[in-house]
Amino acid sequence: MKQKTAWSFAIIALVLMSFSLKKMVNPFLGKWQLVSKIEIKYENNNVQERFEKYYKPSKKVYNFLAADKLVILEDYGKSKEKKSYWVEGNTVYIGKEKSDKTKYTYTFNPDQTVTLKRVKTKVKNNITYVEDEEIVLSRLIENEPIK
Repeated sequence: MKQKTAWSFAIIALVLMSFSLKKMVNPFLGKWQLVSKIEIKYENNNVQERFEKYYKPSKKVYNFLAADKLVILEDYGKSKEKKSYWVEGNTVYIGKEKSDKTKYTYTFNPDQTVTLKRVKTKVKNNITYVEDEEIVLSRLIENEPIK
């Protein structure tokens, strides 16, 4: 009986540790500045619209906090938006409500940036519409002032 209790305790401890490690390994924690945002809309593989915007340093900052909280500062901190997020594999979900999250796949780049990519596809009246969004964030150095 003591052996079963010991094994049960060990299994519960391992499960709890795995949840703790999952939360601790969050590559997004900290401040990131928005470098660029590109949106392309396609209709049957033909580009219909293309929007590219490049941001001045610290113009828009994403502050990924613990407990899955995200604070987005715009216009050098003049406006603030709060959202929640979570990371799962190579995907980050960002949104206000748990059921209303935008799903981005992410790739860390050698130049200390991360690329978030979202592709949304729908078919209507035999026409395929695709919205492609790409966001590039650059990590802010710890304690670097937001300009």
